[in-house]
Amino acid sequence: MKSFVYTCQKSEINEMYDKLKAKLDNPALINFISNYDDFSDISAKLHDVFPNADIIGTTGYSFCNGNCNRDGISIFAVMGEVVVQGGVLEDISSHPIKHIKTVENALDKVKGEENNSVCFEFCTGAEEQVVTTLNFVLQKQNVGLIGGTSSATPSDKVKYVSYNGKIYQNSCVFAIVKSLKGRVKVYKENIYEAFGDSYTATDVDVQTRRVIKLDNKRATEVFAKGMGIKEDDILKYQFTNPLCREIKGETYICGIKEVFADGSIACYKNVYCNDLVKITDIGNYKSIINGTLDMIKNEFSNGISGFFSINCFHRYLYFEEQGYTLEYAKTMEKIHEHCGMISDGEQYNSQHVNLSMVCVVFE
Repeated sequence: MKSFVYTCQKSEINEMYDKLKAKLDNPALINFISNYDDFSDISAKLHDVFPNADIIGTTGYSFCNGNCNRDGISIFAVMGEVVVQGGVLEDISSHPIKHIKTVENALDKVKGEENNSVCFEFCTGAEEQVVTTLNFVLQKQNVGLIGGTSSATPSDKVKYVSYNGKIYQNSCVFAIVKSLKGRVKVYKENIYEAFGDSYTATDVDVQTRRVIKLDNKRATEVFAKGMGIKEDDILKYQFTNPLCREIKGETYICGIKEVFADGSIACYKNVYCNDLVKITDIGNYKSIINGTLDMIKNEFSNGISGFFSINCFHRYLYFEEQGYTLEYAKTMEKIHEHCGMISDGEQYNSQHVNLSMVCVVFE
């Protein structure tokens, strides 16, 4: 299996297609992340140039070749000894389960298995419904999942994703990839550490992802007391002190989106009634990031042939505040050439997460 990464700015997109034709030899999969304005055109042209490839696309910023691309396109392509099958889940906000046969057919075609397969997905939202639907099928063979929510969408526009030249709204596009030689593994990186007491979610609104009460008290009151701050100051700690859910020894971050006068807190990830949640504090993120990469390198001592990641947009904003963005982009290249999406939400196996990095590594 071989991978190829490419990035260019908006002004260079027209010249990109000839360059890709010269570099890519019968790609099986192309993941692309582009600016919003050019997205539809790029989707159609890439499919015209590579009609035999499964092509999934989304909008957003990206990390690629040691830089951060905010207005162009980045590409991650896979070729060689792999089998790929993609598809689309439509109506994800209401009935994604209607399209579950598409996922079953894709998994059957590639004969995906644990340790040598992965499912990539890009979605426009409804993340909990998406991971539930996909994992209903993928868990039968323990196939890992990484995904991202489309990003950098103008406030007055609709989120889009694309599959094989066609754009979709209210949808998820996916591609299941099986490596015929070598392992495939997904990872999740969390740069936060939980502290203090655990709190039980006693009143929530799943439709709006609002935590109304913790331990039968207003959520803002509990959070402020746990942090030793004023309730009016909660949003100042949005990037450094999100909530988290701990599930089977794993920590899943719930980013804080908004605070309401009734004492409820809206999150980017659902908290369900009777869930145990904790407050977190940001750790030594540079050390944690380097530790993740060192671990991956040690686990793939025979070499890496592909490396694709998905980073939370709020993580990116925090790195921007710290002046760390370019250093981070270069750090991600230390184990292999790298391409990654900056997303409005990350999906990892059976969970939707926030403020995290998820990635897949091919041997």
